Amino acid sequence: MFEQYLESVGASSVIAERVNKLYGILTTIIPAERVPHVFISNVLDDERNLQWKSLWFYGPSYCSEFKDFQWSQSFDGLSMSPVLRWEATVENYDLVSAASDSKLSLNWSLGGLAGTLSAVGTNCTHLVELWRTLVLPNEGLAKSGAA
Repeated sequence: MFEQYLESVGASSVIAERVNKLYGILTTIIPAERVPHVFISNVLDDERNLQWKSLWFYGPSYCSEFKDFQWSQSFDGLSMSPVLRWEATVENYDLVSAASDSKLSLNWSLGGLAGTLSAVGTNCTHLVELWRTLVLPNEGLAKSGAA
């Protein structure tokens, strides 16, 4: 289902199969229209090897995270309304054109809850899209006082 994204970030067929399997599990309880997007948090280890971290399925105001998704089926869900604070750290990236050494980290908080999403290379562009789709619209709710 998410072939274009997975291919663009260099995910293997094993990772792609796992993503689709976990999406099937999630959408047995969460309507697919609430979580139509996918993002896999990734980082480079000390030897500059790509490491896949958490798998996220998200929509305009809701997200679910599968931590250690390669080995576990444990997941949680979170309504992202309102996002109270976010912070981005950017390295070798102008938020438009990502290079192989680009890095982006996005921290967000909802009162007592917080999360971090990380991306390297072309995945940075996808994290910016998640930021625009999920975090920024819900930050506006926090500023206006709407829920």
